[in-house]
Amino acid sequence: MAKQDDLNNLVGRIDTAVAGIRSDIEAIKAEHPEVDLSALEARVAGLEGLDAEYPAAPPQE
Repeated sequence: MAKQDDLNNLVGRIDTAVAGIRSDIEAIKAEHPEVDLSALEARVAGLEGLDAEYPAAPPQE
């Protein structure tokens, strides 16, 4: 079960990182509206799409 726990922890860390990147993008857009971040936003959306495509497995008993 340790491998599943390790995987779940990794997925949680990736989710946290993606949320942080999304937040940073929004902050940059607010401070520098002239900067085109559409390519970066598309890549983050792709990561978020993978999360939706492969949701975390329910905890096993």
